[in-house]
Amino acid sequence: MNTPATYITGNTRHGPGPAPSVHTRPRALSITRESQIIALICLADLAATLVLLSHCNVREGNPVMGFYLQWGVCAFVAAKLGLLFFPILVAAWCAQFQPVFTKKMLRFAIVAYVGLYGLLFLHHNVPVLLADVSSPRIAATQAAASAHPGAQK
Repeated sequence: MNTPATYITGNTRHGPGPAPSVHTRPRALSITRESQIIALICLADLAATLVLLSHCNVREGNPVMGFYLQWGVCAFVAAKLGLLFFPILVAAWCAQFQPVFTKKMLRFAIVAYVGLYGLLFLHHNVPVLLADVSSPRIAATQAAASAHPGAQK
């Protein structure tokens, strides 16, 4: 029985040739642990932002998200979730073909997200939060000083 080489080797030439490709079909989409960590960080960022915006005099440090916040809280939440889940789906798709590279890039994204979040929070919100905490004491001190002008040296 003469079987064509295509059935045996997986290539279209007849006779011996290179081995067939290891990947004949992509793996199923799966969300990596790194993607889950990014999602948790982003959801914690969203919750913290909403709480701080409603209770304190802070502002959104990310100019892109600040734009969506101008349109309202619903637009802000929708944009935040869209900008979270779309890249996670892209990463899940890429992980089918380049799992090691995708894992490294997601780990870099985790470090970059936490680092940028920390820097923006420190730069924009910590001074405002410190001013909010100290403002009742400052107001009480100023009121006491104005009530007793001779007591101050």
